[in-house]
Amino acid sequence: MTRLTLYADRRLAAERGRDTHFVLLSFNAPRLERTGDRPGLNLSLVLDRSGSMAGGAKLPLAKRAVELALARLSPKDRFSLVVYDNQIEVIVPSTPATPEALNEARLALGRIEPRASTALFEGYLRGAKEVAERLHDGELGKVLLLTDGLANVGLQDPSAIATHVAELRARGVLTSTFGVGADFNQILLERMADAGGGNFYFVENATQLADLLTGEVGEALETVAREVRVAVEHAPDVQVRLLDAFTVTADGGGVSTRLGALTSEQLVELLYEVDLPGRAVGETSSLRFTVSDADGALGAPSGTVEFLHATDAEVVRRAARRIQLKASEIAYSMNYEGRLGDVRSESVKAMEYLQKLAKRNPVIANEIAELERVVAQAEAPMEALAQKAFHFAYSRAQRGRDAQGRAIKKS
Repeated sequence: MTRLTLYADRRLAAERGRDTHFVLLSFNAPRLERTGDRPGLNLSLVLDRSGSMAGGAKLPLAKRAVELALARLSPKDRFSLVVYDNQIEVIVPSTPATPEALNEARLALGRIEPRASTALFEGYLRGAKEVAERLHDGELGKVLLLTDGLANVGLQDPSAIATHVAELRARGVLTSTFGVGADFNQILLERMADAGGGNFYFVENATQLADLLTGEVGEALETVAREVRVAVEHAPDVQVRLLDAFTVTADGGGVSTRLGALTSEQLVELLYEVDLPGRAVGETSSLRFTVSDADGALGAPSGTVEFLHATDAEVVRRAARRIQLKASEIAYSMNYEGRLGDVRSESVKAMEYLQKLAKRNPVIANEIAELERVVAQAEAPMEALAQKAFHFAYSRAQRGRDAQGRAIKKS
């Protein structure tokens, strides 16, 4: 089962007003042990053959890249090949990736020449149709769109195109885009990739195409989980915002994010901003995170982050305590290293920060006094055993242990 890790910036929440926190979710997709375990790939390669592709040997390099990408497929996969300028041509309809079919595709690629304008959306749509009409349960459907120019024939509005791409994603067809050179519309291609659950690539030089295109196909061939989602359940008065570039939708009692397909051992990290309401001291606010996928390959890992509401003064006091402990540990470390003359200058920032916090909570004066005592002690020579004892006590306290290094239990 996939292991889900959750980190919160802090676990205490305010009693009054709203309080902002951050939660980092992370996990690794499992490793693909045997290629036979992967889903079949239904792939369509959509290639721009407009007149601009004639420059800089872009079209020959693109055709070679497509040929190398197709060579990675096996007979359990399907592929189709679509080219477009102001007209659309399916040069290889969707077919199993047998050696014979791949050879026919290679010959067909050799006959492609640059022509006229750029009907980008219509070319893309034809490739997506080749996938959608022959996509079976359990397969991964994907369109790879390659272009070097602007859509200037047919539908051109990025938002409208992205809407169609999202609809195709709902039918199981993912989309990745490749923009070559300086003249393509990166807003359009990035929106298409985001809406399509795929990736956008900037290809500065056409010589990079083979590596990027084969790499994208390689990732698809190492897919271990399809239609991955991360759901966050929370109370109605809690607000959750994802800080990463994935679309978040309301999902019953929380929010949900679609990640698309994951490749073997892929690392996923999502950072959430959580806005909590004030609650009575001792009450808690909790968020439950669950990861799911279409085939259950990840094992539906889940976890909960819980925030304990305390008085504002208590939250600030505990924050000040952490700051003082960290600064004290550093002071004793410098004493051990013989850097006695640097101890006070190193503690200045922590001291100034504690003084600012003390304006909100006079109790913090105790932490300031404690840090002053530690600095005075650490900037003078100390006996070895005493130095180690003080360093140990302060370093353990920072890590949730008692003065003897033992775990602190719930009282």
